[in-house]
Amino acid sequence: MTHAIILASNLFSGYGGTAVLHDISIEVRPGDFYGVIGPNGSGKSTLLKTLTGIVEPISGQVTLYGKNVSELSPREIATKIAVIPQEVSILFPFTAREMVAMGRHPHIGRLRREKAEDLEAIERSMTETDTLSLADRYMDELSGGERQRVIIARAMCQRPEVLLLDEPTSHLDINHQVEIFELLTELNTKKTVAVFVISHDLNICAEYCRELIIIKDGRIRRRGAPRHILTRETIREVYGAEVSILSNPNSAAPIISIVSRRST
Repeated sequence: MTHAIILASNLFSGYGGTAVLHDISIEVRPGDFYGVIGPNGSGKSTLLKTLTGIVEPISGQVTLYGKNVSELSPREIATKIAVIPQEVSILFPFTAREMVAMGRHPHIGRLRREKAEDLEAIERSMTETDTLSLADRYMDELSGGERQRVIIARAMCQRPEVLLLDEPTSHLDINHQVEIFELLTELNTKKTVAVFVISHDLNICAEYCRELIIIKDGRIRRRGAPRHILTRETIREVYGAEVSILSNPNSAAPIISIVSRRST
């Protein structure tokens, strides 16, 4: 039996002693590909912050390979978990390679120079994410899709076992959205990196995620394979929206279409 990398047990978490999340239990194992969906304000980002120790649980616990996350240093967590936030601020004119090299900080610290193994990790991460050709270009010269691939390369340079992503395609056009999720799928299947992604895009999650967790009001309302839980009734209950659902003829994944209120 494969042991969990991250285990959240009976988790209540929030801010100032007020719970945003209520009785959440989740296991993330090697090779998992989770999508976390739900309305705005449902607690998705709070969940991600709690899993990585940024927000301390009110009760319950989160463990990383059996060790309580709240007792681990950020560096210890970063050697196993890489986080890609919704917004990445780039304040200085870094090249793509310099940006990716930052992913080695948990392994080498700030004052030590890169060794051969670090240089190898940087090149390997850029090769895996098809960003090696961008190495000498400045980040502000890249397209949105190219920038996001570089950010993922930086995360992979940590050599993590889990990628946690918060809305990784929210500012990208549909072609770049597909490119990013194809990349995540490749890293998941070929590198056995577990992927835990928060997204508002039901269709792209239905297509690429192996399992979905639907959160509303800080509680898990449904979890399971997309084709089993993305129903008209569930979407009406969670989002208050009327939809029609078809099946993708190529993948059998559900396709959600909005039913206009003007047509009802």
